[in-house]
Amino acid sequence: MSRAFWGEGVSADSLVRPEGFSEQGRELLSQMDATSKWKYYCELQSRSLALVNQLAMGPIGELVQMRQRLEEADRAVAEARATTQGALATNRQLAAELDVQRRNNDTLRLDLQKAENEGKRLAEEAQAELERVKESAKDQIVAQHEARFRHAIRQAKYIGHFREDLEFDMTKDFYQGSFMSFAEMPAGAMPDSDEPDDTPEGEEAQGASDDEAEDDQEGPTHEQEDEPETQEDAPTHPDE
Repeated sequence: MSRAFWGEGVSADSLVRPEGFSEQGRELLSQMDATSKWKYYCELQSRSLALVNQLAMGPIGELVQMRQRLEEADRAVAEARATTQGALATNRQLAAELDVQRRNNDTLRLDLQKAENEGKRLAEEAQAELERVKESAKDQIVAQHEARFRHAIRQAKYIGHFREDLEFDMTKDFYQGSFMSFAEMPAGAMPDSDEPDDTPEGEEAQGASDDEAEDDQEGPTHEQEDEPETQEDAPTHPDE
C-alpha cells in the first residue's frame, strides 16, 4: 500500500502488530482457537462485503430506477410526439379540405351572381319585348279600329246620303247633351252613353227636303255611288 495513503505516524506494519490491539482485544483473540478466528474473520469479511454492496449498489439501483423512469418518459414523449404528428397531419388535411370548400363556395357564389345577373337581363329583355309587343298590338288594334271606322263611315255615307264634306272629329263628344272637346270636359268625366235627341224637327225636315232635292237633281245611281272617288275611301276588310 502506498505511503501517501496513511498519515506520518502510521504504517501498514503497525496495523497488524500485537501492540496495535488493546488488552481486551488480545485477551479475546487468545481465548479463540484458529477455527474460531477464521470464522470470525469470514463473518467480518461478509459484513464488510454486505456494507460495501449496500454502499456501492444502492446508488446503482437508484440509477437503474431513474433509467427505467427515463425510458418510460421517452416512450411517453414518443407517443405524444406521434399523437401530435397525427393531429398535425389531420389538421393539415382538414385545412386543405376547408380551402377546397371555400373555393367551391366562391365558385358557387360567382355562379349565383352570374345567374342572377343573367336572370335580370333576361327579365329586362322579356319586359322590353312585352312592351314592344304591347305597342305593336296597340298599333294593330288602333289600325283595325280606324279601318273599321272608315268602313262604317263609307257605308253610312252610301246608305244615308250624307254630304261629301262630312267629317268626324274624334277629339269631341257629347257631355250632358252638349257637343264639346274632351279637353273642355271636367277631369275624370265620361261622355254621354246615349246619343242626344235635341235636333229640332224643322231642321230634320229641312235636311230631308234638301237631300231629296239633291237626289232629284243629281240622280245618282247605285253603280256610280259604289265607285269610290279616291283610294282612301275604298272599302277595306274590317280586319285590315
